[in-house]
This record gives sequence, structure tokens and C-alpha cells, in this order.
Amino acid sequence: MPRIPSAVLATTVALTTSVLLIPGASAAEHTDTVNLPLTCQAAPKGYDSQDFTTGEDGVTVTVTTPDDVRVGDEFTATIEIKPVDIRAKLSKVYGFQPKLTETSRIKMDLAIPEGLSYVGGELDEKDANLKGFEFIRVNESGDADPEGRILRLVGADGATIGNGPNSSGDRSGGVSHAVRNDRINMRFPVLKITLRADEVGPAALGVRTADTAGEYAQDTNFLTMLAKVDAPFVGTVWAPTRCTPRVERSAALAPQATAITTVNVTAAVPAAETSLTFDTTEVEAGTATPVTVRLSSADAAGTVTFSGAGAEDTVDVVSGTATGTLTLPTVGDHEVTAVFTPENSRSHTASRATTSISAVGRNPGMTATVPSSARANTPITVTASLDPDATGTVTFAIAGASVDAPVTDGRATASIPVPEATGIQTLTADFVPTPGSLFTTASARGSVTVTDASFTLLSLSGPEDTVRPGESATITVTLQPVEDTTSAEGTVTLTADGISTTRTVVDNSATFEFTPDRAGTFPVEAAFTPSDDTQTPATATMTVKVTDITAPALSVEAPETVHPFRETPFTVSVTPSTTGSLEATVEGRRTTVSVENGTATVPLTFTRTGTAPVTLTFTPSDPAAAAPVTDTIGVTVTDPAYASATLEVTAPETVDADTPLPLTVEVTPDTGTSADVTGTLTFTIDGDPVVDAAGAPVTMPVTRGRSAVNLSFTHGGEHTVGITFTGADDVHATATHTVTVTGGTQNPGAGSSGVALSQGSSADGAGDTGIFAALLSLLTPLWTWLKGLFSFLPGGSS
Repeated sequence: MPRIPSAVLATTVALTTSVLLIPGASAAEHTDTVNLPLTCQAAPKGYDSQDFTTGEDGVTVTVTTPDDVRVGDEFTATIEIKPVDIRAKLSKVYGFQPKLTETSRIKMDLAIPEGLSYVGGELDEKDANLKGFEFIRVNESGDADPEGRILRLVGADGATIGNGPNSSGDRSGGVSHAVRNDRINMRFPVLKITLRADEVGPAALGVRTADTAGEYAQDTNFLTMLAKVDAPFVGTVWAPTRCTPRVERSAALAPQATAITTVNVTAAVPAAETSLTFDTTEVEAGTATPVTVRLSSADAAGTVTFSGAGAEDTVDVVSGTATGTLTLPTVGDHEVTAVFTPENSRSHTASRATTSISAVGRNPGMTATVPSSARANTPITVTASLDPDATGTVTFAIAGASVDAPVTDGRATASIPVPEATGIQTLTADFVPTPGSLFTTASARGSVTVTDASFTLLSLSGPEDTVRPGESATITVTLQPVEDTTSAEGTVTLTADGISTTRTVVDNSATFEFTPDRAGTFPVEAAFTPSDDTQTPATATMTVKVTDITAPALSVEAPETVHPFRETPFTVSVTPSTTGSLEATVEGRRTTVSVENGTATVPLTFTRTGTAPVTLTFTPSDPAAAAPVTDTIGVTVTDPAYASATLEVTAPETVDADTPLPLTVEVTPDTGTSADVTGTLTFTIDGDPVVDAAGAPVTMPVTRGRSAVNLSFTHGGEHTVGITFTGADDVHATATHTVTVTGGTQNPGAGSSGVALSQGSSADGAGDTGIFAALLSLLTPLWTWLKGLFSFLPGGSS
């Protein structure tokens, strides 16, 4: 009776052995490399059982574990399972093609070593195509048991071929792998197993071999699975498979199976005492301010939680120092506490410290505006400018006279009389903040020239802030008539930037407009000419400051490599920092993003290699704060550097005539990822090239390593589709796909005639991780053995 189904399983079992325990560690580590032999029996119902082995070479397993752990410590073993990618097309038997279509009910048992306790496990399935595994702790009967010493990796339903509550030898279940197009491509999840050291001594990590698990062909064997084979004549054949770690059936268990690696557990030592010292004694009230503490042990790892005045912040310890951020809401002294929580309580103790930190008020940045001159015994208007958030009172004083003015929206204004004495007098402005304010006290000074009442007095007022070029500035001239007169009649001539303008005085004042055409400091002079002898001539000067709108600079942080058809983020900085919008133009395409705090991230995509110009245009939110700016940068776009590639073709094996055959081609480079690959595909049908009406080869684009194509056949029969990829630096790769076309006219040997080819629906371009050469090399002797086996079967051909 044929034994094809069990022979097929040899390939699957050899591949699955890469699931063996490969722990990682958190302390000092060591790496061991061992060869683990594997001998298995496939027992399809109604067929002869078949034994097969990897021989003495076995499967190479590299294990990384901590050198030492202490009693009570927890450590994590990370199991990284290398992807497996291999063709599994079998030889024909009696002219028919057997196919391995699925492997399911995959189960692997690990032994929890004496002296260690299982804490927990997690799986990272991000890059896996074998999904749905779970960790289950079981006893020798395969039943879930929280005290069991066996850690089982199995599907969520617990499906096995035996030694479990959900067992079957003729029904799919659990985690399965579908074999398509004679290709086995297994990618296992990354496993992380956390263990706790309970006893001093060596703890050996290995697979399950105790009791019947160490005997040959038992359901308790550490590695079991169920293969589904479409066999000639009989249809589906189910083949339960059981594997043990030995060179051959009659050999003893390989000693390395129970001790793939060993972790040395040492006695616990007292934790080192720690203490905290504050480096920060003073902060600014109402502002998020850093607070720093130092640990007495520079090698202590963990976190520090700062708390005070209702605020709290937890940060990591870095090189013996922790810096948190606290906002102390009011001026005054505040009690602040820091609590250290060690990462490993067995190596360092927790500690706590409390101190008093002084929160000082913010400087309100006060300035005083005082008339440059005033007449004796007359009132003047004075103004104090402060931070817009400041509240409180400003006391103005001059020559013994004082007046209090409240601060509103950052300003305080008051009228105060000047003294009788002429000459230069000093005016003081003292700010006292509202109780509980975040601001500190402040003072400002100003000078006023007091003149005799027998003279006409002229004063100038203009813009308080700077003026922009082209912006009109209003300047007002105010006249104070001679004592015992009420009106100063005459003209005022204002000279600014060398240009003089004369106005008639109306109601003791005159108004002028000055529009500077450039940035700079402009002296302004006003001269009064009285119309009669009741008044005297008077002059005054002031300065107008004109500043250009800031034209910010743009700087770009670009990735090291930029490839065609791949969206790439660019970081653009605007200096000085401001807000607005950024428009990037590439090959006529515009992308607009917001600029916040002087930074924006803009995604750009390029369609060809070479140096591509990118135009960046920044538009500020506030036109008065900054000017728009445009800059152009050159971005170097290169094809990914890879020397060779492989093709994977996915398509149905049968299709009706005149019905599109969806064919997907994935290109995997020898370096980098599929997302880096661009190029073209050309096709042959039964060896004849597919050409257009002009006789030129028909090409289809490859973008991000993928291309989707639709083929329609007019002629029935079996056809071989040849695909050739051409990429950067003339890299070529080929693949074929055989399809049986049903219906249509039979036209053997017709080649590419009667074939229609069109672009299929786009794929996402995400490529897989490719073929791992080392593992493939390991399996080559086994594959050669399989081919040799088939050549000896009745009706077999190689």
C-alpha cells in the first residue's frame, strides 16, 4: 500500500522543529548552540506507518539565557522562531500528483524545570502567519492544571492529536498552516516566557521527555501535529505525526533535549540600601519646572515619583538621577516628596525623601511711560506696562506726591501732579501683586523735565510698539499754553526722515502721519511757531522704531534614504519658532500640513530616482508676527540596493476560459524589504513571450514589491505562465505558474496567442521577510532524502 502521505510529513516536521526553546534574558547572558536530532513517526489511518529522521546533524538551536539569577528573581525567556520558506512539490505517483495541503493541531510541550516557577507568557504575532497559539499549563494527562509542570504551546481550542481533551486524528483544529502552490511558508510568533527562580542550583531548560513522552511514537511526545494530504486514488488522507528528540527510532533520547541550556540560580543577597538627595531648592511659581533628586546608588534602576501641592510626576531613574516636572501653584514654600521604587526590590531598597522648595514669583517685566516734559504745578498722565496675566496695584510717586492705580489687562494708568520746582524730576512706579499672585514685586523709573509756567510747553506721543515698514504711524503734538491763557494758536512743523510737514494747531494739538519705508530708528522733531506774542516757541523730540517683519528660516531633517513610491516623512523646522501652515510641492503634487511650535512633519512620495526639487512655502498664522517664506531643497531619491531577488506567485491552479485569472507576484530582495522594490514584469505563455500589437513585450509595473495581473485564456488545456522581474541595476528573477484552463478551444502549443493580460487590483505592497538561507541549507539533506524515497515508490518519478 502506498506510503506517500507519511513521507510528505517529513518536510513539515523538519520545518516545525524550529519552534524549540530559544530563551532571552534580562541580565548578563550567554549563548549556546546545539544540534537536536529529531525522529518521527507518521501514522495515517489505513496506511503503513513510516519513520523518518533528521539524522545526527539534527536541527541547530541557538539559545540565549541569563548567566545567573538569584532566588526570588524573575527573568524572561524569549522564543524567536525563524521564518521557514521552502518549496514542497512532491514527485508524481502513477502519473498523479500528491499534495500536502495543510498541517494542523500543532502542539509543542516544554518542561518547566524543577526549581523554577512559571509566571506568565505572551505572544507577539505581528510578523506571524501561524496565529492563535496560547500557553496552557497542563499535567501528564494533558489536562489544564495550574500546578502542572508542562508548558504547552497549542491553539486556543487546545486541539491536539492526543494527550488532551480536544483530540482527533482525522479533523483539522487548533493552529493550522495552509500549504498553497506547493510552498510551505511558516512564520511563528515571538514567545516570551517569564519564570521565577525558587531554588539554588542549575535549572536546565528543555522539552518534555519525562515518562511516556520519552518513548517513541506516543501522543505525549513533545512535538505532535496532524497533516492533511490529497493522495492519488484515495482522496484525503489524515496522518497524525509524533516526534521525539533522538537520532533514530531505536536510539536513546538525545541528552541535550532535556538541557538545551542551563540557568544558574544563586542564593539571594540583601538588597542595597538607597537614599535620595534633592538638588532643587527653588522654582518659579505657576510654571512647570524640573525638580531633580540623586540616588545614593548610581546603579539603582527604577522610578521616582515626585509629589507636592497637588501635583505628581513619575519618571525613570537614569544614571542615578531622576528629574521630574512639578508646577507649584502659589508663591511661598511648598513641601515636596520624592519616592524611589526599585525595578528589582531584591537588589535595591525603596527610599523616600521630603524637602521644602521655595516657589518664587515671576518677574512681571514692568516698564513706565512718562512725558518727557511738563509744566510746574500741572498734572501729567503716567502709564505702567506689565505681563498681561499680572494683577495688583502700581504706586506712582514724584516729589512727594503719590497715587495708586489698579492693574488691568497688564496696564496701570494714573494722573499725578508735578512739583513746583523746575528741572529734571524722577518718577517711580512700584508694583505690588495681588495676594496669592504668581508674580513678584517690581519697580520702574522715569524722568520728566519740569518747566516754568511762563513758557508754552510742547509734548509728543506716538506708537507704543514698533512700526513695520510701510505701516502708518500716528504722531500727536499736544501744546500746553502759557499760564493764565487757554489757547496756543499757531503752527507745528514735524520733521521725520528728513521730510517736514506743517499743520495748524487746533484745540491745542496737531496730528501727523509718518509712514517709514525701511527698518531703522527715526528721530522725530516737532517745532511750534506761535501766531501771537501770548505764547512762546516750543520744541520736542521723540524716536520711532521701525522693524522688519521676521522672515523665518526653514530647515529640513530628511531620512538617510528615500526610495521611489514610498511615503517618507520629512521634519521641517521654522526658526524663530511660530505657528502657521506649510505647503510642500513635489512633482506638481501639493501637500499642506500645520506648523505647531515651529515644527511640522510632511509626508512626501517620489515617483522617480535622481535629485527631486521640493518647494516649501510657510504661511504664518499671524502676518504681523512673521513673513511668509519659500525655499527649495533637493532630495536624492535612489533605488534600493539589492543584488538579487526571488519571486512568489499566488494564483488559482484552474480557471475557466475567457475568465480573468488573478495572479499576484511578490518580489523579495536579498537585502532590505519588499517595500523598497520597484521594477517591471514580462511574461511568457508556454515559452512564447506575451507581446503587444507592435510586437513589443507587454510589461506590468512592480510597486512596493508587488504586482497584481489578470490573465484571460481563450484556449483550454494546461498552460505554463513564465514571469520575469527586472529591477534596479538590472536585477532579474524568474518564476513559473501552471494553470489548467477549462472550456474554450483546445489549442495545444498555442503559446501566448489567445491570451489577454491586464493590470489587476493594487495590493498594499507589504512584503514578507524572505527566505532564511541558513535554515533552508539545514533542510536540504532532508529534502534530498525525500526525493530519493519517492523515486523508489511504485510508479514514482523524480
